[in-house]
Amino acid sequence: MGTGVAWVFSAAVTLMKLDQPVYFEASALVVTLVLLGRLLEARAKASAGAGMASLLRLQPRMAHVERPGGVVDESVDQLAIGDVFVVRPGESMPVDGAVLEGASEVNEAMLTGESNLVAKTAGAEVFAGTLNQTGALRVRATKVGAQTVLASIVQMVQQAQGSKASVQRLADKVSAVFVPAVLALAVLTFAGTWLVTGSATVSLVHGVSVLVIACPCALGLATPTAIMVGTGLGARAGILFRNADALEQARRLNLLVTDKTGTLTRGQPGVVASQTAEGIQSDDFLRLACALEQNSEHPLARAVMEHARAAGIAPVAVEDFKAVPGQGVSARVGGQVVRLGSSDFLSQNGCVVDTALVQAWQAEGRTVIGVAREQAVLGYLALADEIRPEARAAITALRARGLRVVMLTGDNERAAQAVAHQVGIDEVVQVFCPMARRRKSPG
Repeated sequence: MGTGVAWVFSAAVTLMKLDQPVYFEASALVVTLVLLGRLLEARAKASAGAGMASLLRLQPRMAHVERPGGVVDESVDQLAIGDVFVVRPGESMPVDGAVLEGASEVNEAMLTGESNLVAKTAGAEVFAGTLNQTGALRVRATKVGAQTVLASIVQMVQQAQGSKASVQRLADKVSAVFVPAVLALAVLTFAGTWLVTGSATVSLVHGVSVLVIACPCALGLATPTAIMVGTGLGARAGILFRNADALEQARRLNLLVTDKTGTLTRGQPGVVASQTAEGIQSDDFLRLACALEQNSEHPLARAVMEHARAAGIAPVAVEDFKAVPGQGVSARVGGQVVRLGSSDFLSQNGCVVDTALVQAWQAEGRTVIGVAREQAVLGYLALADEIRPEARAAITALRARGLRVVMLTGDNERAAQAVAHQVGIDEVVQVFCPMARRRKSPG
């Protein structure tokens, strides 16, 4: 209304060559601000839509469903509760379900953020979008469509995007009163000026001036623009806000609860220490380790391969490769049996394990794997989720601002305490047990 009245008035002044001010620039500026606000809003919606699309892409479009004539590929949309489907290694779960047959390890990082694979056997629950890794699973569908955990996450994101901060709701309320008030004020200005001056032209100019100057574009745009800029800056820093009100209330924080995996740590395991037996060259040890892990997609295997590549080590060919889920692998290299796995796996195959070293590394929250040739242990690798280099500085800065920082994790106690100690967090809460207890970290 303000821009329309300003443009019509200015056009009339120009065409009739009246000796009055024009407001073309004010009209153009207001329209520009409104369009800029719409552009920012459209970009924010497009970005949010891309985020939801990436979530939905985690769910496959087709599923291998058991029908009377055999296993057929069908659209996930056709799956019903009770249908039985097969998930092969490297495929994602089409819907939520319960495992009927098979044994495998599943990457559930999209739900939990944890990098460790979760073992699945008969009776275990699986969730849409999670990635099956090592073995084939036969699963009965328990939740489909909008009932799945993945669908509920997408719905929650959509609800968060539609939320408004309390200050924005206040701005909307003010705008609802502000507009009729300005119109009334413009009419009163017109009437008052006419009574005083008796000039309809001067009265119209004053009335139009009120409409143009009081245009509430700033009131309508400032708050949503500030929210978009704030959430955008947060997203670039890896911080996502549940809703706009959470962004507004962040200034009142006095307690910060942080996750461990992917937040304080990189979210992927890496080799942090190694030790070889006497007389064993580290290059030979690593060459055998990466030879056994070269065909595996397990996160620990990828960590060993990256460590070997960084050292310039290339794997050698193996024969008679065998994998024992959750324990280790074995193969023949140069006619000799070589094994890689946990200390229990090596002990079960007649190897003498350095228990003191293994327990010392495990006490630091590390995963320990060993490599043995026949019954002789060649060395050990310690793997852990590496601490982000900026984590300790960030925690120190937060505590300097007076915030109490607590780490919330579902990881094992040793790993949690080790990370907390390294980044400077004193309080750790574990939530994987029914009754989570707060523990003080040593130091």
